[in-house]
Amino acid sequence: MALDPALLDGGLQAAVLWAQRKLGAAALPTAISQSAHLSHRPGDRSIRCVLVGREASQKRAVSDAVLLASNGSVVAELRGIEVHALPRDEHPAGAPAAPAPRRRAGNGSPARS
Repeated sequence: MALDPALLDGGLQAAVLWAQRKLGAAALPTAISQSAHLSHRPGDRSIRCVLVGREASQKRAVSDAVLLASNGSVVAELRGIEVHALPRDEHPAGAPAAPAPRRRAGNGSPARS
């Protein structure tokens, strides 16, 4: 039985959110070491994602995601999800850019428009 791609995307999104917190920067998934589709009943609409962070450095984070059915059985696993920080001057499409710095008057107070 085919697994809904949205479930796997949920695991990747969880990995990205965790990585962004650890890296302090916008990030995107770049690799998955292993994936396994174990079981899924089409009527089971309640799927939970458990993310385990394995390592994080300045520019890279690695985690595992396990998708669980409401009865606790493992639906799918994504192991070794690698997420890399984007360079500070790049943002994914649709991501808000950092606000422009406010101009200051010569005395250090905010400039008036």
